[in-house]
Amino acid sequence: MKPLIKNPLVMLAAGLILGGGIVQTAWLLKSNPQGTMVEPDSVAGARSRKLSRGTSVNSPEKVTRPKHDFSKMDPKQAWEQAQGISNFTERLDYLTALMREWGKSDPESAIAMARELPVGTLQKEALGAACAGWASLHPEQASEWAQQNLSGPLAAGTFGMIAKEWALQDPSRAGDWVSKLPDGVLSEAAVTSVIDAWVSQDPKAAAGWIDRFSDEGRKTASLAALATGWCALSPEDAARWADSRLGTPESADIVEALIGAWGEQDPVAASKWVMRLDESHQSDAVSTLISLWGANEPDVAAEWVSKFPDGEIRSSAIPALAQSWAGTEPAKALRWSLDLPESEEKGDAVDAAITTWATLSPAEMSAWVEKQPAGGSGDHFREIAATVLADEDPENAMKMVNGISDPAARERSLVHAWKVWSQNDPDAATSWLGKSGMRADLIERLSKGMR
Repeated sequence: MKPLIKNPLVMLAAGLILGGGIVQTAWLLKSNPQGTMVEPDSVAGARSRKLSRGTSVNSPEKVTRPKHDFSKMDPKQAWEQAQGISNFTERLDYLTALMREWGKSDPESAIAMARELPVGTLQKEALGAACAGWASLHPEQASEWAQQNLSGPLAAGTFGMIAKEWALQDPSRAGDWVSKLPDGVLSEAAVTSVIDAWVSQDPKAAAGWIDRFSDEGRKTASLAALATGWCALSPEDAARWADSRLGTPESADIVEALIGAWGEQDPVAASKWVMRLDESHQSDAVSTLISLWGANEPDVAAEWVSKFPDGEIRSSAIPALAQSWAGTEPAKALRWSLDLPESEEKGDAVDAAITTWATLSPAEMSAWVEKQPAGGSGDHFREIAATVLADEDPENAMKMVNGISDPAARERSLVHAWKVWSQNDPDAATSWLGKSGMRADLIERLSKGMR
């Protein structure tokens, strides 16, 4: 079975089953290994609106903001009231709203009070809110103070909040300030804030700003973040811009990010654009789209994939679909795979479906495999299942091995499962071996493998 995973988006397709929207974040982590690029608010907002339709009003994600007009309150008295709030979330919401307003009227006092808080989330958020309020009126002053007085995580978060306020007013000037910040973790939130604000006003200008970055990794991650945010607003315009970037060093990352976002919004439209791409970009784009589409509308995705001509793209897309589909409907994914015409990709699809099923629902998968007749494909199914189960359920893996009728395949599968088990739990593996009733020469061979 050849590897299906070509990028983190495909690796995390199963994550879509649990929550959706993990794809962009995973891509940004892959693209920027030195730090985490914060997701643009425009994208996060679009996603939260999408998810909110299925979210209970009692969901823990629901945040109730304090209903206070802090502009009419004495900030020091309001601060004292905050100290009496025992619920951490409520206290955090109250303080950030207070500090934002206080930062507008008397930033020095607000910052001084914020810095008296214990080091941690409360201090970081309160300080950032005070600086954000200050920046909403006087961004130059707030940014100069932050650069001169903050370092480490406090600086990173506060720079991001200042940049967000400034970019809403004047993204070009905010971008000039952010460009002067040191590359790395300290500037990442600020870069993202500028992109987020600029993409809703003039995404092409944002791209021009990013193109001036000297650090190639930062440039690539930022352009991909721009593609994701732009797609949330106008995927067709984002696609036209991505077309203009084909052939550049960052083009593969831009295409992948765009497909990751577009595939969640409108996979049919995204598929039409993918088919117009050149071969060098198309293969990975197809796998990425299939991993998303297969988790949500696998039947439609299967119809699309079935039209691919023989070749590399078809041979990677079909197993990718089986893998993604098996994350939600493993039995259906396996039946679809088994009904494919005889080919190399059929074998890879069957293997992918069984492997995914065994990973997510080992008991159900085991029950299905045990019903398959011995020999032929049944032996193959048991061998795949045993390989996956060896890590988490070695005794069940050994039962699978015993059901393999072909002696060579059975011994090969046994040796593999035993090695995994003996590495994870040598005492249990040794105890099982002594009761297994296997040939003495095989027992000796396995025992020597432990030493």
